[in-house]
Amino acid sequence: MKNKIGPIIIVLIIIVAVVSSTYSWFSWKTSEEEEIGVNFSTSGASSECITYSATTTGNNILVPTSNKEKGYITNIEISQSCNTNLYADLDLHLTQLPNNLKQESFKYTLTENDQIISEGNFANAQENDILKITQHQLLTSNTRNFTLYLWIDGNMSNPNTMQNQEYSFNLVANVTDETPTN
Repeated sequence: MKNKIGPIIIVLIIIVAVVSSTYSWFSWKTSEEEEIGVNFSTSGASSECITYSATTTGNNILVPTSNKEKGYITNIEISQSCNTNLYADLDLHLTQLPNNLKQESFKYTLTENDQIISEGNFANAQENDILKITQHQLLTSNTRNFTLYLWIDGNMSNPNTMQNQEYSFNLVANVTDETPTN
């Protein structure tokens, strides 16, 4: 009997180590209750002409991933039906951004049809900041497809303090019929 106690203790230690490390990985996330909101606001004389849809895919519980396609994704389709030029600015409103998420490894990328429009990280961002992620996008009757990716880059160092942090952002499209001035 004494010869069997040692191997049993070793097996139990291994099981506890595996369960603990698995739990640590799955707790490396943000709150399930917090997610990105997609809100659109319009301005200008022809705001009734805007047609859009927004869908989300991926997991709003952010964990370190190997690429942006495994993060939280918001897809936006937007067009207009009036016979005038309309323009959209896409802004990311950081309504809740804890200090522990202000890291270079917490990133965003905005694409249109797989072409990068803008990208950055939240290392220097502050709660309540408004990040202008694109400006003066001409809207026509042809639908434009934008995709916003949010993710924690698992190819970089990610401090343990990033885990279990709640965040809340809003993506806002401000539409106007005013011709942009450069």
